[in-house]
Amino acid sequence: MLLRSFWKTAIWVVIITTLSLIPSGGDDIPFIAIPHFDKAVHFIFYGVFSFLLLQGLDLYKPDFGIARLIFLTILIAVVYGGLMELVQLVAVPTRHGDLFDLLSNAGGCVFGVVFYRIYSFRFL
Repeated sequence: MLLRSFWKTAIWVVIITTLSLIPSGGDDIPFIAIPHFDKAVHFIFYGVFSFLLLQGLDLYKPDFGIARLIFLTILIAVVYGGLMELVQLVAVPTRHGDLFDLLSNAGGCVFGVVFYRIYSFRFL
């Protein structure tokens, strides 16, 4: 039941971790000239992460109470995002941890939780 509940979340965590820790050639992506585009990417990645995590928690522990599941989801996602920023700051020479990236992560987490609630009510 654990694997069935969290396999999508686990794959997404591997994707986020890989993309967060690979060395970067710079902040700019040549074919995307949108200022602060990386903040939108952080928002989307962590929105998807919190959506999948809450979905998995809801499948695994449906009797735990949605308020607790939401709190746990946001806590796990924000702490994970903070750890990724800290690792980038300390251990990846071509990356840098950024408070605004962390804020984008947190905003995406909240959005993902809200989106899951809307999605789950729609298909009950």
